[in-house]
Amino acid sequence: MKTNRLTVKLQTLTPLWTGGVETGKMDRIHETGIIGSLRWWYEAIVRGLGGNACDPTSDERCPDKKGRLCDVCYFFGATGLKRAFRIQFDLKQSASDSSNSSNQLTVKVDNNRGWFLKRGCMGTLNGMFSPLRIDTIMDRDDILQVLALVLKLQEKWAGLGAKCQQGYGVVRFSSLIPALNINEAVSVIKKIKERPNRIKRKSTDLPNLREFFFAKIRFDAPSDPISFISDRSSNISPNNKELEWYFSGSPNNSPKTPFIPIAPIIRYHLRNLIRENILFNEYPNALSRWQLMGVLNGTYHKDDRQKLIKSNNFWECPVCGAQWLQNSRPEDHRSCNGRPERGYRYEDNNNNVLLRHVAKIEKQKSLIQSSHAYLINENTYEFRIWGWIPSCFDFNREEVLSLIKEWMGIEPTACNNTKVFSDIKKGKLLDVQHFRLINLNPKIMWIERRDKEDGESFLKRMIG
Repeated sequence: MKTNRLTVKLQTLTPLWTGGVETGKMDRIHETGIIGSLRWWYEAIVRGLGGNACDPTSDERCPDKKGRLCDVCYFFGATGLKRAFRIQFDLKQSASDSSNSSNQLTVKVDNNRGWFLKRGCMGTLNGMFSPLRIDTIMDRDDILQVLALVLKLQEKWAGLGAKCQQGYGVVRFSSLIPALNINEAVSVIKKIKERPNRIKRKSTDLPNLREFFFAKIRFDAPSDPISFISDRSSNISPNNKELEWYFSGSPNNSPKTPFIPIAPIIRYHLRNLIRENILFNEYPNALSRWQLMGVLNGTYHKDDRQKLIKSNNFWECPVCGAQWLQNSRPEDHRSCNGRPERGYRYEDNNNNVLLRHVAKIEKQKSLIQSSHAYLINENTYEFRIWGWIPSCFDFNREEVLSLIKEWMGIEPTACNNTKVFSDIKKGKLLDVQHFRLINLNPKIMWIERRDKEDGESFLKRMIG
């Protein structure tokens, strides 16, 4: 049946976060947060299918001087071209007041700085997507099928909205009209790729679906969820009263579902496993760890890949002992052999002068994400781990993927089986020393692109 719009009805399994006017607060569903999430995944899909997508945060954004657009900006719009669709979401019921600053949970593991979780919005959402721009390349049905494809990928393997790396955004569609026809959706993307007046953008260092992995882990529901999460953290505040909100289901006829806020704990153990196992000259590789798990502001010794530590007025490499004066001139540098290095200086945003042996990485987003554990049925919880592991960064892609599968206890025969959940053998991430799921009958479904499998086949296998 033909329709002029795409309508969706979804249930949030973990809180939805779309941002707001005030930092750290979400007063309502902001469509811009949904659009940003859709665009990010559409970029990954387009690159995975051999198309091109610019980086909208860079100086080489679309359009170029000749008015040409990349494949993604053609669909999502750019200066001089409106977006191909309009979006409207209506939160019918909410189980929380996201703008209330007191509704915050702090989760700490081993007395680290901790993660701060807002409640976000929970409930049933009705959304509508309407075509805005019809042309000779795309008709209404084409636009709706592309949107259905992106939404289905997010529903099945990842998350919708912002803060997915903190556990937010897992949803389930109870209605998606029209239904997705993946062959039609892929055909539309191919037509967009073959259009005239198209610009090609090099994007080897940007998310590409062919370089992603996805995993779902299920485990038996613990008899006491509060004790389960408390036993795996060193401190949870403010108290159990806030925790009870996470485990409460359908208060006052609200459609909220229970979930366990485990994403910070999973991320903590993943980061530690990366620190212990991904090395440079037999020492932890700070650069690789930050690239994989994110960092706000990291300064490291390029020769040793070591995170520099502050000691009085010095930056110091903990491996070789080299020191750099903070706020120094090049001639003040103390090199490894006691002789100062001259020239080749590097200045950060605070005008601290560093030399060629030092580099800084700022606001690196995590490439590996983890969701909270959401309820599948009264006896089973599930959580997701997924990530983009590119070949162009400091780490070895194959080594990272092999280690992640080893840490999850995946048998080689269980990989890429998207039809069933396989038993998990003992793995470091889930064993008694880390997240401790082994006694709760954990099972896993894992998918990554197979050798010689093209992006289209991989996408169709993911969606099923």
